[in-house]
Amino acid sequence: MSRVGKAIVTIPPKVEIKDNGNSILVKGPLGEISTPIFEGISLNQENETVSFVRSSEQKKIIALHGLVRALFNNSVKGVTEGWTRNLEITGVGYRAQVRGKDLVMSLGYSHEVVFPTPNGIKIEVADQKFLESTANWSVKLQLIFVQNVLQNHIKEKEFVILMKLSSVRLERQVKNKP
Repeated sequence: MSRVGKAIVTIPPKVEIKDNGNSILVKGPLGEISTPIFEGISLNQENETVSFVRSSEQKKIIALHGLVRALFNNSVKGVTEGWTRNLEITGVGYRAQVRGKDLVMSLGYSHEVVFPTPNGIKIEVADQKFLESTANWSVKLQLIFVQNVLQNHIKEKEFVILMKLSSVRLERQVKNKP
């Protein structure tokens, strides 16, 4: 049995759980998140604890067992505590600031890079180098920065951007396209 899948999730007060068959709706003080539950995995709720049980020992269901429990646990944490990612912009002259709902970055171009902040994400800048972003869903935070900031906005010239995302150091070299 999956060690992650068989672990019990404790539900804190002020969190409501609703099983919709193929998804679980988790509501809490910071919002609500819908978590998928796959065929072959069932939810077992007793008082203030939730566990997941798989219907068979098929390889696919065994693999999904731990995934469903981890996604559900992340959703519970997201609606109670929230998720925070801290980034450090490293580079000569690189800086960031928040103007209204937009994140404005100076990254060595002749112009500023403006990143509109999506709904549900809160971005704060300290000392023009340190970004703190907060949301109720951890995956949303990672996708926002990796896809939008690094891929869409930084494509014009060759240079290296070093960003510190929690304890992981991302290094991305972007080159001009011919």
